[in-house]
Amino acid sequence: LNNSSTANGYYSSNALHADWTDPTIWADAVSVPDASGSSTDAAGNTVSFVVHRLCATPDAIPDENCAQSNERSAAAQGSSMRSGAPPATGLPWYFYRISVRVQGPRETLSIVQTNVQVQ
Repeated sequence: LNNSSTANGYYSSNALHADWTDPTIWADAVSVPDASGSSTDAAGNTVSFVVHRLCATPDAIPDENCAQSNERSAAAQGSSMRSGAPPATGLPWYFYRISVRVQGPRETLSIVQTNVQVQ
């Protein structure tokens, strides 16, 4: 996960602040085939995705320039937002943004994004 793999729709940084409706942004996106293996389903929809690791530096080991959170000790559960709460300990969890685009047969366009956290 430290290196970009654009052929697989993965970017190791979030250097791109995109206009997600711009078709050129999706040039390296991965198309999701339907059950028959076609990139367009029976209704004429094309689904594609890209994944960005939320880090400022591409192709590098995650560091403080990445969106992350840490585990907390059992005593600190539920108090992480409290002033003076115990500091985070343990391995960091890094954030990734998954962007999915569905282009329909009648010039319709849907873009959905979600963030996930991975240790």
